[in-house]
Parts: sequence; structure tokens; C-alpha cells
Amino acid sequence: MAEKKMADMHIHSTASDGRLTPEELIRMAEKIPYLAAIAITDHDTPEGGRRALHYGSSIIKIIAGIEFSCIYGEEEAHILGYYIDTENEDLVQTEKKMLVARRQRAMRFVEKLQEKNVAVTWDEVQRQAGGKAIGRPHIARAILRKGYVKTLDEAYEKYLSPQSDTYVPRQKMSVEEAVKVIEAAGGCSVLAHPAEIKNQSLIKGIIALGVKGIEVYHPSHDAAANAKYLDLAQRHGLFVTGGSDFHFNDNTRTWLVGDYGVECEQVRRMEEVYKK
Repeated sequence: MAEKKMADMHIHSTASDGRLTPEELIRMAEKIPYLAAIAITDHDTPEGGRRALHYGSSIIKIIAGIEFSCIYGEEEAHILGYYIDTENEDLVQTEKKMLVARRQRAMRFVEKLQEKNVAVTWDEVQRQAGGKAIGRPHIARAILRKGYVKTLDEAYEKYLSPQSDTYVPRQKMSVEEAVKVIEAAGGCSVLAHPAEIKNQSLIKGIIALGVKGIEVYHPSHDAAANAKYLDLAQRHGLFVTGGSDFHFNDNTRTWLVGDYGVECEQVRRMEEVYKK
């Protein structure tokens, strides 16, 4: 019996906080026999998807995506967008706004770190970023590189967590705004890694705001969670997705592109509605 083809629908590149370029991710995916499609879903920017589509592949299907960090009630919720028009004006303007907010937050982090005699400079953070969307991972790498901590986890805990004196809150979109922007760009909105939402009763409210899919398969989900969210998707008529949420491979994240995903049949159903 032939092995079912899979799609990894959640991958980050150097356009945000991943360590591999879109081109490197495509080359990696092309070497995985059971993988037929990937989606590049960088934080707050479709730049990774833009580059991936431009690079192209004759072996693997490439889907342009995005991931927005949102607020719903008192909880953070992430909304993925697939099959987006990366040059849509509403999306481009939202991207600009979110990237400015990211830059301002990162600069404030640097200021507060320097006030605590952690001599990390803005130039050093920018060198770690390499892409458009600057975030905490780039600051953590700069702190680690300067020798103030021994691990990235220690950098987060001491300087970048909400409990730290140097923490700077992040500007977040509403779920409703993210869904509208994705729809304006012709895309499909999907609730990412729902098991990470502490108050699970909020999920039905998020669905009611118009998300069209749910990420059933993710590294943070166990078998019980998979079954729970698959049932939820079926009951609400939502698209089923899944992905590795790959950023990089180290001793804390040992999974790779293609280690988590969804059968391509599920992607085909989405494609029938959203592919232009």
C-alpha cells in the first residue's frame, strides 16, 4: 500500500524567527519522500511565503502563509493564514504596522537591558534577526552571544519573560482583525495549536469569529488532543491542518520539517476553495 503524502502546514523561516531561509526549507522538504507540500507561516509577515513562491519547486507544493499573534479575552491565540495574496494591500499595511510595533518593542527591550548593565546593542540584535520580523528570539541570541547566559532558555527566563524586570509587553491584534485581514487577502484563517490556550472554553468563541480551520496536529498536542480537536473540526465544519511549527533544531526542539503535518487530502479540500 502506497504511503500517504503529507503536508507540513506550519514552518518558520529567517523572515521571522526561524534559522533557515525559505530556500533552505524548500530544499530540506524536497528530500523527504512522504512530504508533498509545505506552508511558510512567518510571524506577522508573509515575506517567507513571498520568497518561497519566487524560489519555487518542481517537487513540492509551496503554500504562502502567515501567523498572527492575537489576543482574545485575556488569552493569547495564534491565527494562521493560508493561500494568501502576499501583495494584498490590506495585508501589506497590516504587515507594516506589525513590523513597526515589533521593532519598537525590541528597541525598548535593548534599552531596558542596558539599564540593567546587559550590554546588548541594537546592531547586535539586528544582526541576529536577518529578516523583517524582529522578536525575542533574536534578542535572546544576542544575550547568549555576549555571554550573559549559558542557554537561550536562561535568556528568556532572566530577561525576556513576563516575570522579568526587563520585559516589554507585545502589541497584539484581535482575533477578529486577523481573520478579516486574512480573508481580505483571499486566504483561509486557522486557529493554531489550540491546546496552548489555557482557557479551552474560549475556543468556541474564536470559531464563532469566523476562523475556517483548526490546527489538529502539532508538537504540543498528544493523541488525546489530536482526537479532541479533530472532533471539534468535524462538528463545526472546519478545515483540518497540522504542522511541525519548525523554527530550528537544537536540544529543546528536536523535531524537523515534516515530523508533524496533515494528510494532503485535507489540504486539497482547502485548496479547492482558496487557491486562485
